[in-house]
This record gives sequence, C-alpha cells and structure tokens, in this order.
Amino acid sequence: MVGGWGGEVEEAYLLAFWGKTSRSYGDSSETVFNDTRSYKPALHHLIDVAAVALQWQQLNPARLEREAALLKVRPEGLAKLAALLAGVHDLGKFSRGFQAKVPELWPDQVLGQREQLADRGHWRNTAILLRADPIYRELKNLLPGVHNNAPIIAAVAGHHGQPPGGNELNARALRDPQLGKQCVDAAYTAFCILRDLLGPQPLSSLKQAAQWSWSLSGLVTLADWIGSDRHYFAFASLDTPIEEYWLLASERAEQALRGKGLLPRLPKSRPSYALFAPQVTDRPRPMQKLVEATPLAAGAQLFIIEDTTGAGKTEAAIMLAARMMAAGKGEGLYFALPTMATANAMYDRLQGVYDKLFEASSQHPSLVLAHGRSQLSAEFRAMVRSTAMSHGSEDETTAAFCAQWIADDRRRAFYADVGAGTIDQAFLSILRKKHLTLRQYGLAGRILIVDEAHCFDAYMGEELSALLELHAQNGGSAIVLSATLSLEQRRNMAKAFAQGLGLRDPDDLSDQLCSKAYPLLTSVALGSAEECEPGFDSALRRSVPVERLPDRTAAATQALAAAKKGAAVLVICNAVDETIAVHTSLTEQMDVPQRVHLFHARFAQGDRQAIEENVLRRFGREAKATARAGHILVATQVVEQSLDLDFDLVISDLAPVDLIIQRAGRMWRHLDQRPPKSRPVEGPRLLLVSPDPEQVEDKNWLEPVLGKAAFVYQHAGVMWRSAKALFDAGRIDTPDSFRPLIECVYAKEDVPPALEEKQLEAEGQEGGSRSLGHYNVVDLKGGYGHLPTELSSTEDIGTRLGEPTVTLRLARIEKGRLVPWCAADNDLKRAWALSEIRVREQFLGGAEPPPEDQALQKQVKSDWPEWERAIWIVAVEKDGTMRLEGADRDFIYSSEQGMKKLPHE
Repeated sequence: MVGGWGGEVEEAYLLAFWGKTSRSYGDSSETVFNDTRSYKPALHHLIDVAAVALQWQQLNPARLEREAALLKVRPEGLAKLAALLAGVHDLGKFSRGFQAKVPELWPDQVLGQREQLADRGHWRNTAILLRADPIYRELKNLLPGVHNNAPIIAAVAGHHGQPPGGNELNARALRDPQLGKQCVDAAYTAFCILRDLLGPQPLSSLKQAAQWSWSLSGLVTLADWIGSDRHYFAFASLDTPIEEYWLLASERAEQALRGKGLLPRLPKSRPSYALFAPQVTDRPRPMQKLVEATPLAAGAQLFIIEDTTGAGKTEAAIMLAARMMAAGKGEGLYFALPTMATANAMYDRLQGVYDKLFEASSQHPSLVLAHGRSQLSAEFRAMVRSTAMSHGSEDETTAAFCAQWIADDRRRAFYADVGAGTIDQAFLSILRKKHLTLRQYGLAGRILIVDEAHCFDAYMGEELSALLELHAQNGGSAIVLSATLSLEQRRNMAKAFAQGLGLRDPDDLSDQLCSKAYPLLTSVALGSAEECEPGFDSALRRSVPVERLPDRTAAATQALAAAKKGAAVLVICNAVDETIAVHTSLTEQMDVPQRVHLFHARFAQGDRQAIEENVLRRFGREAKATARAGHILVATQVVEQSLDLDFDLVISDLAPVDLIIQRAGRMWRHLDQRPPKSRPVEGPRLLLVSPDPEQVEDKNWLEPVLGKAAFVYQHAGVMWRSAKALFDAGRIDTPDSFRPLIECVYAKEDVPPALEEKQLEAEGQEGGSRSLGHYNVVDLKGGYGHLPTELSSTEDIGTRLGEPTVTLRLARIEKGRLVPWCAADNDLKRAWALSEIRVREQFLGGAEPPPEDQALQKQVKSDWPEWERAIWIVAVEKDGTMRLEGADRDFIYSSEQGMKKLPHE
C-alpha cells in the first residue's frame, strides 16, 4: 500500500481505475482482465508517458543540456522532474466523470455505486487535482523557487491543445462532485508512485515557470501521443509489479522513439563543403569562407547573412547550420521560406545533399516538405499510423489528433531531421492556435533558417520577432538570410533574439549594430553582438541599367523584340489578374504561342508544382539553350525570391526597391553556363513599367499605368521614392548600390504634395499592422497558461495581414462522386492537398458551392481531420466552369491559366 492523504489506497484498488480501452475499436484479440473487461489502467498509462518523456530527454542529451542551461538547473534533475510532470498529465482520469464513461469498467470497489455524471473533460480534472493538497504541496516542494505554479499546471493539464481555465485552477477537489476524497487519494497515490519511480530532486534554482511552461507543454503532448500508441504500449497484466512495469515501459519508450524516427541522428563532426556542395570547394565565395571559420559562441546564437543574389547564401547557411549542429546547438534544421514556390525549390536543392549532414547509420535521415509532396524515411512514415486506443470522442484527443496532426506534411517538418516549408508554418507556433506548443517543441530542436527575410511587411516583422524570441527562449539557434535588409530590420531581429536569451536590456545589444558595410555577417549571442565584413567576389560585380517604360504596350513590344532575337525574357506583374491579361496578350502576338508561359499563385497546388518544375527546367541553371531561347515567362512575385532562374531580359512592374533588386537578380546569373558572348542581347537591362516620378499630379498616379497592380504595394512614399531613386541612379550596381538605395527609400523622406496624404495613411496603416501583429502573437512572458481556453484548430489564421483568404479544394465529378482535381498515385489524402487553391475572399464576391453539392462534400469529408473540414470543395465541370453561385461573375479554372472570373454571359 502507498500512503495517501487522509487514508491509504491499495495498489490493486488503484489499478481498478481504467485509462485506455480497446472496446470502441472492436479488437476481440485483446487479452481479457478482470473477467470480461479489457483495459489499460490509468496508472500504467501515466507510467508509459513518464517513461517516454524521460527516454526522449536522455536520448537527446545535447538538447537537454541546452534547456537545462537556460533554466540554470542540472540536466538530469530537469529530465526527471519533466518526466514526472508529463506522467501526471492524466491524473484527471482518477475522476468519477471519466470512469463513468464505460459503465462496466466503473471501479465500484473504490468509488461505490456508479453515478450518472457528465464528464467535463479529464484534462480539466487534472488541473483541479494538481491544485489540491497534498499534490500541490508536493509540487511546491519540488519547485521551491517558483512563486506561481499556475503556468506549470496549465502546461501539464493542457495537453489536449489548450490550457485549462481559471475555474479549473481555482476549484476545490474535495468538494467537487466529479472528484471527492477517494479520487484525490487515488490521484495522490499515483503521483507518489511516479515520484518514487523517477526520484526527482527539488530544483531550487528553477524560477522561470512561465518560460518553461511552453517547452514543458510541448514535451507533455509529444510524450502522451507516443505513450498512447498501442503498437508499442500494449496492455499488460494487472499482476505486473509496478517496478517491473516501469522497466517494461522504459524499454518500450525507447523502441517507440526509435521506431517513429524521433531519435536524433548524429551530425557530421567536421562538416565541409565537399560533402554537400562540392562546386564550392574549388572557389568558395567570401561569405562562404567566413561562415566556415567564424567562432561559435556558447549557447543559442543568431546569425544574419546579408549578401547579394548568386553569392551562395544557401550553401553558406547550410555550412553554418552543420557547424552549429556539430556543436550541439540543434539536432536538425528547418528552412523557412516566403512562398510555396521557394519552399519547393529549396526542397529540391536539399534532396541530394541533406543526408550528407549526418553520419551514416541504419536509419536514413528524413527530409520533409511542409506542404505538397514529400519524401520520408520508412520509420517516419510510421507516424501516419492511427495510434488512438481510448474510448469516446474526447479521449481520442492527443493520440489520434497528434497522429493525424504531425503526419500532415505542413507540420511534420518540425520533427524531421531536415525540413523545408513556408515561414507561415513556423509563424503558427507563435499564434494562438491549438497544439501550438507541439510546433514550438519540434522547432526548438532545429536550426531555424529564415530565407528572404527582407520581404516581410510590418505585421510579419512582428511575427518574426516573436518567433526569434521564442526560439532563443527555448534554446534554439537561428540563421537569417537576405540580400536586401534595412538596418532597422537587422536591429529588430537582434533585439528579439536577445530578449529570448533573457538579456535585461536587449536594446543596448541591438544598438551595437551600426555597420553599413555590404555584404555583412552579424552574430548575436548571450552578451555579444558582432558584425564581420567578408569582402565581395569581384566576379559578381555588375552594373544593370534601369530604364522606364510608360505602359504595358511598350513592355510587350520590348518582350517580343527580345524573344525574337532568341532571348529568354521574364515579365513580372504585381497582380494575378494583370499577369493573366499580359500573358493572353503576348500569346496572341507571339509567332509561336506555346513559347509564352504563365506562373502565378492562383493555381491548384499540383498544377502549380508542375509549372514550377517546367519553369526550372526551362530557365534554371541546367536549362539547355534550345529550351530557353525565345521563350517568355509572365509571372507574379512567385519568381522574385530563391528560385534559381536566369533570364536575358527582365521587365517588371514598379515595386519597392528591395523587391526590384531581387527581380534584377533573376537575370545574367549563370555566367559560367551562359557567358556574355553566348547571350543574344548585349548586356543585362531592367525595364520598369512605371509612371514618371517627376510628374505626380494625382494620388492615384500609378493606376493609369499599372491597373490593378497599382494596389498591391500601397505605401505611396515607398513606391514613389523607389521610382525616384532608381530612375535618378539609372542603374543598380552590385553590391555598391544596395545599402544606399534601401536606406534612401525607407528613410521616410518627403514626397510630392499630391502623395502626402496617402503617405500618412500608409504610415498609419503600417503602425496599425505592427500593433496588430504584436497583439496576435502569444504572450511569451505570460506562459502557456495565459493563452485563451478556447483555441482554434483551423490553419486559416493571420500569418499574413491582408484581405481574408479562403482555401478551396478543386474536384471533378466522376460517377456521382467528388474526386480530387489532382492525382497522387492512389494517395487520396495527398491528392486533396494537391488540389488546394487559396484565393482572396473578396475575389469570390460571396460565391459558394451550390446547396446540391453539400451532400457530396459531406461524404468526402467524413474522414478528414478536424481542421480541414471547413475547406470548401468546388467541382469543376469539363468546360472549366466552377460550380460556384451567388456572385455577379462566373468562375473558370484550367491547368494552363489557373482560376479567373468572367462576367455573366
């Protein structure tokens, strides 16, 4: 017997409380205990989860060291206490409401005659029990330096994706009809058994309860998901002694972690470019040389790499990340990119090299794309397996939900060895979303690499600051890449990371950053901020003339003339509708219409990927001369970042200067493959479709020239100063023009009188966006318990500010059923993901699928995860007509032009 509060609970009685049952899954092969009953005792499940939490931490020693150093405690002490807290996550199952869910398993020998009670959620009861003496007194003894245990309790009890509310934290267990003395005694006995098995010592130096609550919540959720997997944690005999069951659970925990591919691979101890980028070995660029030798500080560290397009920033970042992994700063890496197109391109680049970052082993490293297609190692695919084995809808929660959640491409990248995806997936870890801590916890073990950081607006800038602060707070290291970063942006990133490190005055550290040199490597660590100038490769120096075109007709003339000479031409429009119109016009004028190609964001994912692949084949590094000669690509901003494309001529709508610099970088890139003498034009030229900045008579000065594209970038001052600076200079000199142009445009200087009011509006909107971003991100200092008690599980939350968007899934109708628009080798889940398209809500104009399609939709969605069921399925007829009604326009879709709307006939 084990002593309880006000009495003793015999071990046999304690095992009468059920925790998991296979009844609802019709498993007749299950061993039967207690006559006709079959179940896993709640105590066994608590031990399973505690064992997983302990094994996970002990088998991730470098990560444990990082977390312990941040909290100023000993690693082994932290591991044991965290495992105990993970184990008691389901104390609430020692409650009348939960036990009553399966009448024949009611523990009448402990609780007497069964009562009719509605279960309010066992996780809420866990919060109440953890606040009840003597359990609460035990917690206080283990955490004597923590004045407020509420964040810890919230992290433990809130493993179903959201924290308990104040009612649960303030309720009195003895008087609660769901609990009472017998349940409190049983829960306390279970707590003491786990405490004695683990033997945690008081952590008097641990004081940052709110800070720790974020990572603790992630650990508890992860451990509960793994510990609920029947494949590894089968039911055991009730006669098994507790100490023997603990050893069995510990063995099973290691097997489960290994089987699911969640144990860290050993990184290369001495990474070199020869392993993953042999083309760099003979002649590394200056930045690539610098990151190979720059000192690594102790603890979490942020690097900011600023260098021109084509200078090999990606290879430099991978080298730096490999060195950081070898130094114990992370167990893998995650590339966060601005768009799906750039994520796809990065995935393709990583495919051939990612395994070179790790030592050879029997388990192949995993590489995951955080949307669309992915390739996983066999053990990582095991995550897809359904792991739920509980009874009733609520207790399917963590096991079933996490199995589906983490098996989704967009999320599992955080637990893969190497992941690539959009920055939005990382931003969801700092927005008020269900299971956000599962993202946070996975990301904390990765070197976070944020590419193209200059393209973030004020709202996303706040998200990035919160993400960097959180990552540092959880012991993670990061690398930020950009070709065109302002000094203010660099300082904001440094300040955020310093805050996460716990510096009292992060402004002092960020103010140390003042260099105007370019290229530049910036480093931020605990107590230090350094800037290093790597120098510049003279082979990359160039001067690109900038010329103004008065309208789209002139742009078409230039594009067609260059193509006729055999040039590869890129035409960039700022808006999708304008892009489609320009493509249609050029196709009609081109001698060979098939030589005009279209690329924008309003395609279904599968069609978009096919277009991306075609664009890279035709205009990428390995493109053959015959494939690119005389071809024109008409595209939106999807091509301006990270895609390794090379054109002879670029024609672009006017845009902010940093984006124009990026667009200019899309031409004359691969001079080793296509030297100047082989090109059909004399030299690189950037032609900008823009009104004359010297003749601004109206606040809508852009609209007559750019049409709908005039409303994409709404900061009047930035747009006018970009035009003025670029046309005054008449050229972009690499790299000497970059800093002066960017600082000049973003200096908030005067504008023509006609634009003054509009500039003030834009500055106000920017300030409002920044405030909204600050409001929408989670309160990191408040801890997990400060989150709302009701969190959304949908993905459509504001990672980006702008017009509301709607996600659609396109379908065909075959034999009276909706089938995905895109095929995916008999993988229905992936086929629906590839059929997704996201559009502005305003673009739909109130249109929605007709009522007669609702029954078809319901049939398809029956097995979709919770967060996907709100997505509309839109059927596309054979003539391209989309089955949408309620708007003043008709909608059509084709794999060649994407989605567009037409007036009613």
